[in-house]
Amino acid sequence: MPQIGIQLKDVSSAVEKLEDQGRVASPTNVRLQIGRGSYSTIQRLLAQVRKTLEEQRAAPTMSESLQQLGAECITKLWAAACSEAHGPLEALECKHRVELDSLRVELEQTQTEAGRLEFEVSRVATDLSGERMRLTSMSDAITDATNHAHALEAVIDELRRERRALVRGLRGFAAVASPGKRKAELCKSPATIEAMNQSALKKAHRRLANSR
Repeated sequence: MPQIGIQLKDVSSAVEKLEDQGRVASPTNVRLQIGRGSYSTIQRLLAQVRKTLEEQRAAPTMSESLQQLGAECITKLWAAACSEAHGPLEALECKHRVELDSLRVELEQTQTEAGRLEFEVSRVATDLSGERMRLTSMSDAITDATNHAHALEAVIDELRRERRALVRGLRGFAAVASPGKRKAELCKSPATIEAMNQSALKKAHRRLANSR
C-alpha cells in the first residue's frame, strides 16, 4: 500500500506540539516531529500554517476591540435606562412605603382594639361570675327563709292546737267543778298557761334549729 504524503493538518499538528514543547517550528523540527515528508513540501505547508496562525492571532485583537466597544455601549445604555427608570421606581417605592406604613398603623390599632375587647370580655365574665354567686347566695337565703317560714307555721299550728285543747279543758273543768275549786284552778291557770307557752317556745326553737 503506497504511503500517503503529508497533509496540512499533519504540519499544523506538529507545529502545535513543537510550540507546546517550547521548540522552534522549523522545517527540520517539523519533519522530525512528523517522521516523514520532503523538505519542500514541509516548507510549503509550513508557510500556510504560519499564515493561518498569524490571521488567527490578529483576529482576537479586533474582536477584543469590538467586545470592548460593545461593552461600553451596553454600559451606557444600561446607565441611561436606569437613569430614566430611577424616577418612576423611586416614586413607586415611596408609594409602597407609605402604604406599608399605613397598614402597619392599622395593624397596631387593630391589635390595640383586640386587646381592649379581650379585657372587656374578661371584665364582663368576672362580673357575670360575681352576679351568679350573688344570685346563688340569694337563692340559698330564700330557701332558708322559706324553710323557716314553714317551721314557724308548724309551730303556730301546734300552739293553736294546744290553746284549743287548753280552752276545752278549762271549759270542761268549769262545767263539773264547784265554784270554790274553779276559783282555785283559775288562780293557777296563768302559771299553767305560761308553762305551756314556754314549752311551746322551746319546741319552736328546736324545730327552727333543725330546719337550718
